[in-house]
Amino acid sequence: MDEVVKKIIKITAEIQKKKFKPINELEIPNDGGIYIIKEKKSRLFNGRIFYIGRSKNLRRRVRSYVTRFGHPYLKRKLSKMGLDGREISRYLANDCEFIIEKIDDFDIYDSVEKLLVAIHRKKEPLLNTAN
Repeated sequence: MDEVVKKIIKITAEIQKKKFKPINELEIPNDGGIYIIKEKKSRLFNGRIFYIGRSKNLRRRVRSYVTRFGHPYLKRKLSKMGLDGREISRYLANDCEFIIEKIDDFDIYDSVEKLLVAIHRKKEPLLNTAN
């Protein structure tokens, strides 16, 4: 539990300090962990965090968002916002920024993601929880 709390505190501090980076400036590990996506400017989500996710391979997951095909869950959610496949990839590559946090233990990154979603969905709508 201490490790989960430490990660939540660290990631929350990074969010508050606006330590988001464009995808092309990230060093993304091939390890597990969590990622947070936020708009650079106000387009669809008023410049806010709109997605918090986890993956056992951060590099593969995050890079999939800027490929033509993208990740199916997020692609489906963004298409409901009016973007088509090519627009989704460009939007995520050019109009969004990320925070990546490597966490080796599945149980820890699963718990961290769930807690971050619970915290942030009270402040702003997240695609994680939208219909």
